[in-house]
Amino acid sequence: MNFQEFIDKLPPEDRQLVIDHFVRNIFGQALKEVVVIRRTAKISTLGTEEEMIQEISQTFNIPIEQIRNQNIAQKLKEITQGYHQTSSIIDKYKDFLTSKGAPKDKFEELYDVGKFLISLKINGTLEIPNHISAIPDFIISSENKRIGIEHTRLMNTNSQIWIKKVSQIIKKAETLLLQRKPELKQIVNISINYWKLNINGKDLSVKLSIQDKEQIASEIADYIESLLTNGELTKPPYVDRVSISEMSEHPLSLILNENYIAKTESTNLFEERIRDKETKLGSYLVNNSLDELWLLVVVSGATASSSFILQEQNLFNSKFDKVFLFDSFSNEYLICKS
Repeated sequence: MNFQEFIDKLPPEDRQLVIDHFVRNIFGQALKEVVVIRRTAKISTLGTEEEMIQEISQTFNIPIEQIRNQNIAQKLKEITQGYHQTSSIIDKYKDFLTSKGAPKDKFEELYDVGKFLISLKINGTLEIPNHISAIPDFIISSENKRIGIEHTRLMNTNSQIWIKKVSQIIKKAETLLLQRKPELKQIVNISINYWKLNINGKDLSVKLSIQDKEQIASEIADYIESLLTNGELTKPPYVDRVSISEMSEHPLSLILNENYIAKTESTNLFEERIRDKETKLGSYLVNNSLDELWLLVVVSGATASSSFILQEQNLFNSKFDKVFLFDSFSNEYLICKS
């Protein structure tokens, strides 16, 4: 893969970072920081360990022997154990959200909080509120205390916009394929070359019309259908790589693979999130039965939209009793006010 092919797979914020680093290197001004490249994909866990290894190798184009050295079975076991531990904390609250028809992001917040409480090793119970828009976001009862937890995320806004646009198109393609062939059950991972995604003279830097998105989704659906039926349709120029897993018990799932730079988290951005939440502190404190009020700032290494790596922080002054920075991908946290 040449340099141009590599940066064409990155969202704009990451692309500029790599170009700047490359230019500084040419002039002998490169920083000594390690640049971490991350890639995401969805892998079926229904097969044997060897089948999973082969699937990972195909999806990420990594030699099989290199993957075998990673002890996939043990890592999968640890993930499964963590999932069950988290479920034991959040399941009743999850049922409540389901009964109220809560939006997807509320479930994501709940899962973040559940994983955080497991990492913190705190014995507590999530209280079920009267409505899903309760303030603060969550309340836990622990050791004769009632602790409010306000949840927020550290986000790369530019990357988030691009990823959201492409994810919506991929989801449209998935819907089209299932309308044509509802019996399909494969997991299809797709890597997109963002800078080659042009339609009717427009690219992702401008607002695409509904018709533009539908046209791209149709092209992707046609190509995936051709792959699944041994057809010979030419791959669209903006599709970089496709891998298909036949091991799925659920309907066809099209997944956008992401390629991105994992960046050390921005102190300024982190402090901005704290200050933004502090402007609403009065509404959180209306519930005067709380013994403590915590702020949980979440990052996740599994998406370009939230691609920060935790690094040690100076303690922040804050009106919150405690402030935590939590990586929901690695389950690590930093205490930034205690």
